[in-house]
Formats: sequence, C-alpha cells, structure tokens
Amino acid sequence: MTTRPISLTTRTGEQIRVRLLDSLPSREHAIVSASEGFGQPIDPALSLDVEEHLDACHFGFQFLDADGQIAGFTLFKHFDDLLCGGGMMIRPRFQKSGLVREGIKLARDRTQARFLAYRTQSPRMWSAGRSVTRIWGLAQMLVIIL
Repeated sequence: MTTRPISLTTRTGEQIRVRLLDSLPSREHAIVSASEGFGQPIDPALSLDVEEHLDACHFGFQFLDADGQIAGFTLFKHFDDLLCGGGMMIRPRFQKSGLVREGIKLARDRTQARFLAYRTQSPRMWSAGRSVTRIWGLAQMLVIIL
C-alpha cells in the first residue's frame, strides 16, 4: 500500500491535504462514504450496492484526510487498453476538490490504458464522467447510461 500526499482546495475554498492510498477502502469505510455522498441512511440495499461494487473492481484508491478519516475512494476495472470506472464516492466536504481526477490520473499511469469508460444510470454521473475526459489527454471516453 503506497501513499502520496495531495494538496487541494475544496469547493468552499478550504485548503486541505489528503493522502492517497493505493488500496481499496474497507467495506465499512466505503459504506459510510456512500451514505454521506448519496445523502441516504445506511441500509441493507446501500450496503449490498457498495459491496457489489467493491467485489467487482480490480483495484482502487482511497483518500484519507489529515485525521486519517476516509475522504473518498475510486474503484477501477482494467482490460487491456480499457480502464473502466467501477465506482467513485467522495464525502460531501471533499467533493469537487479534484480527488477523483487524481485517482483517474494514477489509474491511467498504473495501467497505461488508452481508453476510459464509465457505466452509470445517473445523468449527473454521466456529466461528471464527461468532465473527466479533459484529464485523459487524446484518448476517448465512453459513458454508458443504463
């Protein structure tokens, strides 16, 4: 598990430092992050959804704040030239601060994939996925809404 410090600015203008860990979050941390990120209580359906995302991914990154609390995570699958986003969740305080961008850049560097894809049912996540293409360089991105 490697760690790397990252300095960034939150959407409220707060300067923060987080550590990026090259590892999957624990199920407990992922469920808490998803609950806060989606603004819904922890229930069996949310827990099952998070567990299915964790089980289906090949690797991921988690972000910890200065107190060691999870700020969010990104999950990925990798197939040859294709990197697939398998899930991302950033706790509200850290949203729009660039954490997902950092995770995607690191995943791209790790896999050397040329293409990025996300599968989502949410128009909001489709929009977020489209914004990721700016950091991907010349590669193409496919976002599928199911």
